[in-house]
Amino acid sequence: EQKTQANLANLDCGIQVQRIDIERIAPPVQVKDAFSSVIQAEQEHSQKTNEARSYAAKLLNEAAGQAAGIESAAQAYKTNSIEQAKADAGYLAEVLDQYNANPALFQFMVQQKAVKEILETVDDTFLFSNTDVKRDIRLLHNKSQKD
Repeated sequence: EQKTQANLANLDCGIQVQRIDIERIAPPVQVKDAFSSVIQAEQEHSQKTNEARSYAAKLLNEAAGQAAGIESAAQAYKTNSIEQAKADAGYLAEVLDQYNANPALFQFMVQQKAVKEILETVDDTFLFSNTDVKRDIRLLHNKSQKD
């Protein structure tokens, strides 16, 4: 506005500018296509930048979730391992006390337990009445074991 008034004053034409309203700003016709291309490129750049930021935030959230899950599973495994080790130590201490109290009886009890566990898996049992003859007994067990 001031520049226009100064130019008019230099011309000494008596015109005074009261107000200038610019309704629309448009680039010169010679550079209109280039100007539009720059505006479009800036918009595309802004859109791609926003998409990349959204994708990065999504990946970071997913990674944080996976990390928390892995950390939680590791903590549970650690706790379970410690509790299992404590239970095993308690059992072994009890077994050691039994062994120290009577080693022969302890050995006999362990053998009997093993025989019982084996016989529970046997499909057929044969009893022989003649005990004077030495015999080999072969037991087939877990023939049809299901996994």
